[in-house]
This record gives sequence, C-alpha cells and structure tokens, in this order.
Amino acid sequence: MGKARKHTPGQIVNILRQIEVALANGKSHPIASREAGITEQTYYRWRKDALSLDVLALSREALGFTNMW
Repeated sequence: MGKARKHTPGQIVNILRQIEVALANGKSHPIASREAGITEQTYYRWRKDALSLDVLALSREALGFTNMW
C-alpha cells in the first residue's frame, strides 16, 4: 500500500506560494522550505510537478480544450 498524503493539493499550492514570497524577500531555498515545514527536496519535487501541470494546462488552453477539464 502507498503512503497516505500529508498535504492536499490546495495546501501544496499555498506552501509553494509562501516559499516563493520568502525567496523574493531574500531567503534561501533551504531556510524558506524549513520555515514552511517541508524539506528542500519536497519543495523541488512539488515545484517540478506544479510546473508540469501548468504546461499541460497551457497546452489545453492553446488547443481550445479549456471547457473540457
């Protein structure tokens, strides 16, 4: 059996935003991640997953499939 997820997708988005704000204010990735309560590796994995989802959403929009999902 797989491990239960600790964070919902909405929580992940909020944490990523929180870290991006901290980075904009001059903090480093490790410090911003720790303050958000996740590891630096989790931050990079979530960010990679979020970017790939954004690319998929943009591709759907470009093809005119915005109402399908």
